[in-house]
Amino acid sequence: MISLRQKNKMRLAFSNAASRYEEAAHIQKRIGIKLLNKIRIENNSLCILDAGMGTGWLARELSKTFSKSRVFGFDVADGMIREAKKKGVKAIGADCMWFPFKRESFDLVISNLVYQWVADPKKAFQEVHDSLKTGGSFCAAIFGERTLWELFFSLSQADKKFDFKKLPNQNEIHLALSQSGFKDFHVSSVMEKVPFNGLFDVIRWLKAIGANQRNDVFVGKNLLKKADQVYQKNFSDGGKPQITFETIFVEAKK
Repeated sequence: MISLRQKNKMRLAFSNAASRYEEAAHIQKRIGIKLLNKIRIENNSLCILDAGMGTGWLARELSKTFSKSRVFGFDVADGMIREAKKKGVKAIGADCMWFPFKRESFDLVISNLVYQWVADPKKAFQEVHDSLKTGGSFCAAIFGERTLWELFFSLSQADKKFDFKKLPNQNEIHLALSQSGFKDFHVSSVMEKVPFNGLFDVIRWLKAIGANQRNDVFVGKNLLKKADQVYQKNFSDGGKPQITFETIFVEAKK
């Protein structure tokens, strides 16, 4: 389980990244568009929730797509909520583990690259299930276990003390959905390689989006230099580092 200290550290990191998040979140936006395209709902008058909305980019896109619908969002980070409100998003502070909503409130719950951070996917998906109306839909994109694996491998080889919380795999997401009450759902996975200007660039990107929390090993210049040498030896073909991103897509119905 994630401790209160770790949760507060995560909340602060994402909050501090809020002002520059959208500029750096090009990968998140690209995946978010794919997620929007997976929504199969013809009704335009819906009550929609964006769970872990960040700065509200996806909520704004949902308002354009479903122009007659009511769109709400929540996030755990105060900075993200402030940025979303500036853009006109109806936003509140909340946690994916505990929804502050009445049961059967929403026709659609959508979430883009948030549920890889939760400590208990089963409990988190139960909150989604309970908040959906009968026949409601849940659509989510979740970073899977192969995401950034070249970076993590290189860091662990450079410093044996380096350890990291593994991201969920497709089977774990499937099991958590089944245990949380969903009967009708589909889970798929897509891999892509994204070029970066070296491992320092990857770390800068992680910091810019707020996903750079470490609890034991300080990822400084010396460690990164060693990690980059490991990367060049094992993964580089002489060009820019190609970093793997695995996206698990969830399409579920209550």
